[in-house]
Amino acid sequence: MAQMPATRGRQNWIFPHTMMQQWLDDFFTGMPGMRGDTDWMPRTDIYEEGNTYVMELDLPGMKRDNINITCTGDTIKITGTREHERTYDENQIHRMERVHGAFSRQFTLPSDVDADKINAEMKDGVLRVIMPKSQEKASEKTIQIQ
Repeated sequence: MAQMPATRGRQNWIFPHTMMQQWLDDFFTGMPGMRGDTDWMPRTDIYEEGNTYVMELDLPGMKRDNINITCTGDTIKITGTREHERTYDENQIHRMERVHGAFSRQFTLPSDVDADKINAEMKDGVLRVIMPKSQEKASEKTIQIQ
């Protein structure tokens, strides 16, 4: 059974995921073969810091060249592959707990993120994605019913 995070805090209002989607994400984390085209899912923290949203993903042992970040519309997707450091003869393995292979995480961006100014940095195995808030306030729009 997947380990539940200690706190969920304010992430549900920051990123409009439903609680059911979060439960499904938690449930399928660590269950190979049940996540489609991904072998594992890095743990992710999302929080506000001043005029930005920050997303941090634990990616120890990953090389920058093996990570891709794409932003389409209101969605940010982070994919990558962690390669095996060496090959083993099956009879030599006593325990293998570190995960390798492809991962994919996708999140809905808050409506006030300035997608053109998103940037990322990698330090000590943590990918930090900085998403500035837009300086423009969303204006109210009245929709006419046809």
